[in-house]
Amino acid sequence: MKKIIILIPFLCFYANATVNEMKPIFNYKNLDGWNSFLPSHGVNTDPDSVFTVENGILQISDEVFGYMSTKDTYKDFHILSEFKWG
Repeated sequence: MKKIIILIPFLCFYANATVNEMKPIFNYKNLDGWNSFLPSHGVNTDPDSVFTVENGILQISDEVFGYMSTKDTYKDFHILSEFKWG
């Protein structure tokens, strides 16, 4: 059985000044605004679909070790996430 790490939901927000200016940086549809890195394939090359979005949930398989990062730089941000694996 393939292990999958699921972030449910993966909510990231940034704010410049007030709570009213908070904007999500994950759109729950795709990986726009994000880079993926897999040591065996490089940046934004994911032939094994290690990083996917299904039904608004970011799913990360254990096929290859790697990471994701935002394309933009943020400051004064809040991160809220829930996760499950195994």
